[in-house]
Amino acid sequence: MSIEESIRFLEQEIQHLGCNATLSLDVEQPNVERLRKKVGSRTGASLQLKFPQDNYVIACDTWQLIEHNIYVLHLAIRQWRNMEKWGIAPLPVLMHGFTPPMVSGSVSGISGEKQDWNLPDWMEQLGLGPTATLEDAQAIYHRRAKQYAQDTDALAQLNIMMEDVRAHFAKKS
Repeated sequence: MSIEESIRFLEQEIQHLGCNATLSLDVEQPNVERLRKKVGSRTGASLQLKFPQDNYVIACDTWQLIEHNIYVLHLAIRQWRNMEKWGIAPLPVLMHGFTPPMVSGSVSGISGEKQDWNLPDWMEQLGLGPTATLEDAQAIYHRRAKQYAQDTDALAQLNIMMEDVRAHFAKKS
């Protein structure tokens, strides 16, 4: 199975859910064999599902190939949809255990309040999660700077974003 096929299966399931989704992979360009070799055994895939009322994150890094981990995400969503169709439970109940982890600084709701998983804009634009490091951000910055070399506006926006990244991590140290 190719990456394109596994992503196509996943996209079909996401369309049935009717939500926004972000797929994150350990390799930024999984079709480039050199980059796949560079990350070695890191073949994980995670999927953030954004519904109007809730956010969920599912991930898999069990299998040796990225395409297999993506396909497993598709299978998980398909099973949730089937369980909902069979009357076992509504989708939010089935996905309850997959709410995103707490981000430091979030308010803990002792009375059972729902937690927000709001990431800074720069994290979402760079495709980073709450556990990202400055090194992760810099690696993405360097790849995108090469892509935007001819587009001065995009490169300027990327540089402004990196100022926010550096300020964020400077505060943490």
